[in-house]
Amino acid sequence: EREREEEAAAAPLPNAGKRYIAVVDSNRYCYQLTTEQRDRLHQSSAKMQLEAGKYRIRIKDGSFGYKGDHAREPLAMLRLKGGRFMNQQTGVTVNSTWGTLNGFEDAMILHVYEPTTLHAFYIDTYVGDNEGDVTLAIDPLQ
Repeated sequence: EREREEEAAAAPLPNAGKRYIAVVDSNRYCYQLTTEQRDRLHQSSAKMQLEAGKYRIRIKDGSFGYKGDHAREPLAMLRLKGGRFMNQQTGVTVNSTWGTLNGFEDAMILHVYEPTTLHAFYIDTYVGDNEGDVTLAIDPLQ
């Protein structure tokens, strides 16, 4: 039965104006990073130390893509770790989280209560054909 569920989950959805939902189970659909993988990710990221305060983090300019005729996108993956902080969108105070910025209009409003490290990076299976970069703006807010 589980195989049939997985096949159904991978089937294309008909476009009939119907709303669909997807349940993402935190155990069943979790790719676990080893400590070594996580440490390598942190080492290969662009890093910035954020002191206590309120910040808006967004993509200022640039894009990421592949060499050739591939379209490039303004996107970045984020990892925040260290002291206590709150992503305003979730309203939950934590000391570690993941996030993404997708497009120039997307932003993360962050309330930092204790010094926290912002890691920005990409994940890819082959970096040899990667092209471009994004510039993040980390603006202090009142």
